[in-house]
Amino acid sequence: MILVTGGTGFVGTEMVRQFVAAGHRVRVLARHPDRAQATCPGCEVVAGDVLDPASLVTAMQGVNAVVHLVGIIHESPSVSFEQAHVEATANVLAAACVAGVPRFVHMSALGTQPDAVSRYHQTKWAAEELVRQSSLDWTILRPSIIYGPGDKSLNFLAAFLRPPLDFWNFYTLPNLGGGTARVQPISVKEVAQAFVRALSNSAAVGKTYDVCGTEALSWSELLVFLAQQQGVKARLDRTAIGFLLRSLLWTSLMGIPVLTAIFACYGLISGLLAVVLATVWAALLLVARAWRTFLFYTVPWRYPLAAAWLAKRLLPRWLHFGEQLAMLAEDNVGDPLPAQRDLHLKFTSIKENWHYP
Repeated sequence: MILVTGGTGFVGTEMVRQFVAAGHRVRVLARHPDRAQATCPGCEVVAGDVLDPASLVTAMQGVNAVVHLVGIIHESPSVSFEQAHVEATANVLAAACVAGVPRFVHMSALGTQPDAVSRYHQTKWAAEELVRQSSLDWTILRPSIIYGPGDKSLNFLAAFLRPPLDFWNFYTLPNLGGGTARVQPISVKEVAQAFVRALSNSAAVGKTYDVCGTEALSWSELLVFLAQQQGVKARLDRTAIGFLLRSLLWTSLMGIPVLTAIFACYGLISGLLAVVLATVWAALLLVARAWRTFLFYTVPWRYPLAAAWLAKRLLPRWLHFGEQLAMLAEDNVGDPLPAQRDLHLKFTSIKENWHYP
């Protein structure tokens, strides 16, 4: 019997599906078992919370392996990085040791290291240290950015890059710091496969693996690739000139009809002026339709970092975004070869594997 924590999330549901398909008996820990049952067919669902040690006692009965997936990217009013990563891992490890569970497979994150910049990665490292210090037969896997149907990162971004009407094809999007940091996105199916293989592979015991795509892309390259997959041309703008011109174009297209209507209501517009404004508006519309290139314009890091500095001092902790900026600013790359070798896997590049709408 495998106990999976975090089995109802985006990654967890795919992982549970693959464990069941591989013939494993799976028990999913869920705070709301009635909701979880629908997303975990073929599994036993038990009530429990990784932040409530007492609730883990029953969940561990008859279990011979734990797959611990719980983690957060953003803090909430009720859960911090320290709670979700460190305290939760400590609770699950303690319950597993008491119950005599021999095997423990832990999900960390690519970029986790002792001198990490962000608290996200710092707490992930602290959780890894707890796992390494335990008496269990452990394996740690560090996935990169995970994409797939239903993800809230790359698919969300791709949807934004897919304009609902041709009229909106002059959209722009900020490219923080010029998008130079590199990432190695990986498919959710390949992540789940890595966990399934690691669980039953004795060669993986006591090891930490990077689980990432085979090609490192800068954020700029990734943005352009995602736009192209939506059938939209894209280019990078290292200055703000293109952004300013497009903002002026958009403002004019929105503003001219509104001002014309207001002036007409108050009798401040002549027939000739109305014709002129309509002609100008139609010409701008033609420009917008012809300008079918999605523009990624560079925003120097000092501006979002200044905004994050203000947010940290003026807003509640769960509204801070400095951690996310810190992660975007640094490379998030690793070596997929050890995992592919030991777990007999073949990871792919996002350019080979991206096929989601």
